[in-house]
Formats: sequence, structure tokens, C-alpha cells
Amino acid sequence: MNDAKKEKQKQNLVEAGLMEQDDTLVDYLQASYVQKVGKLGQW
Repeated sequence: MNDAKKEKQKQNLVEAGLMEQDDTLVDYLQASYVQKVGKLGQW
């Protein structure tokens, strides 16, 4: 998402009361339990 589109989305969320003006909008986040913890076991 480009900066202009991200800023417009942020303004829409602020106007809707879903986030504060000083919050940061993250356009992509990926998390993996296995990456954080490691192997769950050996079979």
C-alpha cells in the first residue's frame, strides 16, 4: 500500500473512531507460532 493510500485509510479509521490520530497503521504483518517457538517436537 502506498503512503497516500495508507494515510487515507488511517484518516477513515480515525474518523470512524477505530484508531487514534497518533496510532501507527501497519499495512502488512505476518506472524508464525513455529518461527517464534521453534520445532514443536520430533516425530
